[in-house]
Amino acid sequence: MIMDTSNYNKNKTNFNMITKEITIDIDKIESVDVSQELDLNTKIQMCWVNNQRKIICLTLLLIIVFATIGILLSGTKVTQTYCDKYTSDSFTSEVSVKCLQEIWTNTGCTSRGTPPIPDNYVGWWLQSPQGTKLIPCTKTIKDFNCGAGSFQNIVTYSYICKIEGLIY
Repeated sequence: MIMDTSNYNKNKTNFNMITKEITIDIDKIESVDVSQELDLNTKIQMCWVNNQRKIICLTLLLIIVFATIGILLSGTKVTQTYCDKYTSDSFTSEVSVKCLQEIWTNTGCTSRGTPPIPDNYVGWWLQSPQGTKLIPCTKTIKDFNCGAGSFQNIVTYSYICKIEGLIY
C-alpha cells in the first residue's frame, strides 16, 4: 500500500490513500545454484568474519609465547664452563682451581669483597680426605685432614665465601 501525502490538507485529518497491486512472476526470477563451490578468497573472508575474535586471540597468545621463549633463551648461555665435567659426587681433590674460581665468581664472593681464589690454591675447598664426606677443620683436625669432600659440597657451601673453608 502506497500513501499519497501530496493532497494532505493541514486543516483536515484525512488524506487520500491510493493502493496499487504489485505482482511478482517468480518464474522469471533467475535461480541461484547454492551448491557451487566457493572460491578460496571467499572461504578465507567467511572464515575471518566468523572467527575474527578467535584468530586475533590465538595470534596474540602465540606472540606472547614466542616472545617469552625468546627472552628466556636470550639469557641462557650455552658456553662450556670449567665445571662441566664434574658430577655432584666428584671428589673435590679432582676439581680444578679454574672450576673453583668460577664457582667463587658465580656465587658473588669476589664482588662481596672476598679475595679471589689464587691460581695455586690447594686448601680446604679442594680437599677430600674421606671421600665425598665434608670434614670441617677444627683445632684438632687441620690442614689436609679436613676438606669439602665432594663437588656438590663446594657448590652448596660456596656462599660462605671463606677461602679457608668451614672452620669450627
